Formats: sequence, C-alpha cells, structure tokens
Amino acid sequence: MQVPAKLHFLTNSPSKTVKVGNQTFVFKRVAPKDFAAERTLAAATLRALKHLGREAAQDQAVVERLRARLSEHDKRELLRFAAYGSDWLRAVARQIAEDVG
Repeated sequence: MQVPAKLHFLTNSPSKTVKVGNQTFVFKRVAPKDFAAERTLAAATLRALKHLGREAAQDQAVVERLRARLSEHDKRELLRFAAYGSDWLRAVARQIAEDVG
C-alpha cells in the first residue's frame, strides 16, 4: 500500500490544505522576510531544522553532519537568517557554525 505524498508550498496568503484526487497540497503561510532567502542552502537548512523540531535538531549527529557539509559562507548565512528565528533555532545554528571565524 502506498501513501500519497503531501506537497508543501510556502505562500504569503493564508495557510490552507487542498486535496485534488489522491494528492494533497499544503500551502503554509510564511512572513515575507522568509521569501528573501528562499533559494539559499542556509534557508533550506533552517526550514529542515524547523521541520525536525527542537529535540531532533539538537541531536549531536545532526549538528555534526551539517557542520561538515555546509561551507563557511553557508554557515554565516545560517547565523544571519537564524537571528530571526526562535531561541532554540539560534542555538542550533550557533553549534553548526561554531568553527566560523
């Protein structure tokens, strides 16, 4: 048995879910400032961390893997974008970017 995937889209309109046949489309409202960095690796990393949630994102294996894979430039952007996030998200970003000078 296969479970149909939900496609998620970011929008500046109100959040809603639309079902067409077996396909579900989820439109999630985000602040306009979030669209500015929409296509950067740092922004995608922040969205992934938010999706994981506080407990999973703070896992040391996750932090170390991202620290190894992100460039110094991406880590700086991650810190800059995380400044607008919650306290736990900023803390995780600082852990990931701790080796940036």
